[in-house]
Amino acid sequence: KKSSSAKHKDKYGSQSPNTSKTRKSSSKSKSKKRRSSSSSSDSSSSQSSDSSVKLLQRLKTERERHILDKKHQKEVLKATETPEEKRLRRLLKKEAKERKRKERMGWDNDYLHYTNTDNPFGDGNLLATFVWNKKLEKDGLGGVSREELEVRNRQKQEENKRELEKVKKRRQERELERQQREEEMSLMQRSKEAAQFQEWERQEDQFHLEQARLRSRIRIQDGRAKPIDLLAKYISAEEDVDAVEMHEPYTYLNGLMVKDLEDLIEDIKVYIEL
Repeated sequence: KKSSSAKHKDKYGSQSPNTSKTRKSSSKSKSKKRRSSSSSSDSSSSQSSDSSVKLLQRLKTERERHILDKKHQKEVLKATETPEEKRLRRLLKKEAKERKRKERMGWDNDYLHYTNTDNPFGDGNLLATFVWNKKLEKDGLGGVSREELEVRNRQKQEENKRELEKVKKRRQERELERQQREEEMSLMQRSKEAAQFQEWERQEDQFHLEQARLRSRIRIQDGRAKPIDLLAKYISAEEDVDAVEMHEPYTYLNGLMVKDLEDLIEDIKVYIEL
């Protein structure tokens, strides 16, 4: 009989060659998968690059076809247009060219639509560049070409435009400062009026208080004193306590009806407010 250790050894020893073969085949399959995934990623990147190139080529082709179609339509319109339409097209083209020239010269939008025949100045040579020959000769610029004079004029117009912008900005700043001063003065005036109104309210309250005291004193002197008159007399330190016989304040509430007590509460509220 074989021992248990020998059986265990024979059992696992007989399986070891198969196990090693399985491991080798597994490693081979993994390497194949890695190579296949790498090749697939390379192929996908190359496909995306090819698709981008194709898209750019297609866009370029469509753009060229659109330009050719537009040019063809323009040629067809030229071939089929009437003399009046041709004259109008050339006039519009000339006006657009003149407008661009005016913009380069620094003309404002308010004056771009002026022409030699349509302008509020009555100037038939409005679009022509004014040349002050005598001044040019005096400044030593008599032999300067017309193109250079136009460049100088444009530069001068730009300088004048910048100066006007500065003047406009300073005027806006002065206007803003003026508005701020007016707002401050208005705020001070409102504060002054509010303080004066408070003083008027205080004087009015003082007047009503004095009138209430006077009416209370008259009612006491005439023997028609109300409970509020006696209570006010009792807590007043300014009155002569000997003018009327004084009692404890709660005694003034004896014998009052519910309606009289409600009136007394309202009178007390009025005195407190005053």
